[in-house]
Amino acid sequence: MRIKNIQAKTILPDGSEIPVLLDQIYDTNLHTEYVYYSDARSKRFTMPGIKNGCIVEYSWDIVVNDLFIMSEWPFQRDIPTLVSRYKIICPKSLDLKWKIYGDEEHVNVEESVSFDNITRIWQSNNIPPYIKEFASAPGTMDLKKIMFSPLGIKKWTDIGGWYLDLARERMQPNNEIRNFTEKLVEESSSQLSQLRKIFNYVHNNLRYIAIEIGKGGYQPHYASTV
Repeated sequence: MRIKNIQAKTILPDGSEIPVLLDQIYDTNLHTEYVYYSDARSKRFTMPGIKNGCIVEYSWDIVVNDLFIMSEWPFQRDIPTLVSRYKIICPKSLDLKWKIYGDEEHVNVEESVSFDNITRIWQSNNIPPYIKEFASAPGTMDLKKIMFSPLGIKKWTDIGGWYLDLARERMQPNNEIRNFTEKLVEESSSQLSQLRKIFNYVHNNLRYIAIEIGKGGYQPHYASTV
């Protein structure tokens, strides 16, 4: 995924505009407080000249090459929004599935076709701020937003099949693992006690470290490596 054409500005109450300059947009780790390592990056900037009654406006383009798209767009945020617009240009052959949460009636959808591409625009106007209810259940399904299904995914078994293709080969034990495990449980008299010994060994001797580079956030290492 690549982000380009970032544009942002502050519109003051008198109508004057203060743009965000290119050298004020910087690249950083997406999870700055993350205790492990990820290659996920983010673009960050600060809106200039903020004062009561001003409007902030920003847009950007995202180019996605991986067809396994897992995406969403929140129309509603914790501040009032005048216009929120999400636009996707993709080949007509892609079977794009989406669902609008919160207030589908007030989200306008436009479609247009050009050669082999189809363009869809979702827009919502004059959106009140999202105020989370105290002690409410986790999740924000009542937040006005649009969510997209990963391409090719139509049911939960598709998710399971996708993950199994990533992990099946990685989960296989080699002879070293088999021999070690047999020795570990050789004095156990029942299957339950064997499971307890294996569990306790893993719990006490293996340390989980998340190094999520690319699809490594989903695909495990080979069991022999672990």
